[in-house]
Amino acid sequence: MTGKWKRIAARKLAATAGTLLLAASPAMAGEALPEANGLHSQPALLRLEDGSLATIRQGRFSVPESRPAKGGRQIDLAFVQIRSASEDPARPVIFLLAGGPGSSWVDFFATPQGREQVLFYRQFADVVLFDQRGAIHAAPVLDCPAFETLPTTELLTEAVYVAALRKVAVACKAGWTEAGVNLRAYETVANAADVDALRTALGYRKISLVAGSYGSHLAIALMRYHPQSIERAIIWGMEGPDDTYDIPDGILQSLEAQAAAAEADPRLSAHLPPDGLIAALRTVAARLRAQPVSVDTGRGAITLGVLDLQRALTTFANRGGEWPGFIIALHRGDYRPLAEVALRQREIRLSRSVLYAMDCASGVSDERERLIRNSPAASLLGDINLPYFATCDIWDSPDLGAAFRAPLRTDIPVLLFHGDWDVSTPLENSRQALLGFSRGRLAVVRGGTHGVWEELFQHWTPVRAVVRDFMLGKAASLPAEIRLPPVEYRIPAN
Repeated sequence: MTGKWKRIAARKLAATAGTLLLAASPAMAGEALPEANGLHSQPALLRLEDGSLATIRQGRFSVPESRPAKGGRQIDLAFVQIRSASEDPARPVIFLLAGGPGSSWVDFFATPQGREQVLFYRQFADVVLFDQRGAIHAAPVLDCPAFETLPTTELLTEAVYVAALRKVAVACKAGWTEAGVNLRAYETVANAADVDALRTALGYRKISLVAGSYGSHLAIALMRYHPQSIERAIIWGMEGPDDTYDIPDGILQSLEAQAAAAEADPRLSAHLPPDGLIAALRTVAARLRAQPVSVDTGRGAITLGVLDLQRALTTFANRGGEWPGFIIALHRGDYRPLAEVALRQREIRLSRSVLYAMDCASGVSDERERLIRNSPAASLLGDINLPYFATCDIWDSPDLGAAFRAPLRTDIPVLLFHGDWDVSTPLENSRQALLGFSRGRLAVVRGGTHGVWEELFQHWTPVRAVVRDFMLGKAASLPAEIRLPPVEYRIPAN
């Protein structure tokens, strides 16, 4: 095993203890004590909003890397268990499922937003958060330091981009194989089995889920393969069982929703291109396709083409207020904002090996691939799934199959929240998933992005009552549509 792969594989949960805990007694220091069912945990203290302290349980949970391989090696997942402040013996249990794949609820818990959510859930439920197999505080952590730096003065073509993606993927795959990791074991069915095993080890009969993005993909697998364990679920930013590869039409619809909101803002009206923002994007794409542009950024020159535009198209498509000004500048012939993004993007990385291993295993149905290939929006957005199409044969992930990707039909109660500005998991994902949820309800969040759950906690006060009532099995008052406050757009310089 080479030195860099040893260092990556050696990262342990202990490295994060300081971000989670307020204090620990001397008796808590050192190695966690082994328990039954693969748990190794220790108590810790958490400071609450009122300054008081609560004892929590944190540690790691061992699971087989490959369940079919009897006697194979074990891998570790980091977890934190927080008992509810409620003394009701019927209180629910909430498992928080992070996105990615490979994002960290352990890290998010250390942020003000993550802590706020957890302490809210704790008022009425036990809360369990953890890092999934291969994620940031699991062991091994399937990051990858390989990268390719493409020359900035040469036009970025699809062939050059694909070659770089494949070279990085080959390096990552070879490195982890040399380290003894079975990348084929990192897929969503195994991930769901880990969650159910953690539920059993912690002594819970049934759990409820709060999940978004890839976490919703994992939630669907849990409801499909472990339905007896799932009480109910709240899902935002739905990535359904066959939604791993995006259809460009859905992404363009999200951009069109953002454009319509910006065009309705009177403060921007004097600055808008005559035919609107989407038409302006098409014009810029046509220009760059016909004639690449060289821009001196002060940190060196870069040659910009249509692929640079397509890769940067959603960079500012959020509630930060910069996206309209980005398009207006390009339409006026000022390519400096694009150049700044493109400079960063000329370093090609696939830093989360676990993301590609898991996503490639989830795969895409023939019907969805046909829709992707024939999407009218691809003429503007390009091949948004190119990293998958270019590298999935290299990762050699198992195909989870048509049954895994089939729509889920369930009577488990589900609340869905989806932003109509979401350019990572388009709104249509939730609308299609809802057809199979006999006890499901959807709230469309106007102005909501892929970070819609944090946006609701920040801007929509009723979210707390809705979540509490739903998790307690009460009738939750959920509107069909929620409107977030208008965005304050940055007015472009004339």
